[in-house]
Amino acid sequence: MIAKEEPYCLFLDELNACSHEVQKAFYSLINDKRIGEYYLPEGSIIIGAGNRAQDNAIVKPMSSALINRMVHVHLKVSHRD
Repeated sequence: MIAKEEPYCLFLDELNACSHEVQKAFYSLINDKRIGEYYLPEGSIIIGAGNRAQDNAIVKPMSSALINRMVHVHLKVSHRD
């Protein structure tokens, strides 16, 4: 489903809820934009989302190897915005 020819946004939801083995599989996808022999088209972006540990949601610690491959942004919900 992700093998496309045009650039696109790949959204990985609940990234920090998956097992460490699954998180490890994302290393080359996030860092090199590839899975095996397939490379995401030039211009594609990858966005991951997950809950915070303090929210008491299903969260597993992420390895520093995965954390260091991303930029982390905390969004604050505001009905005024």
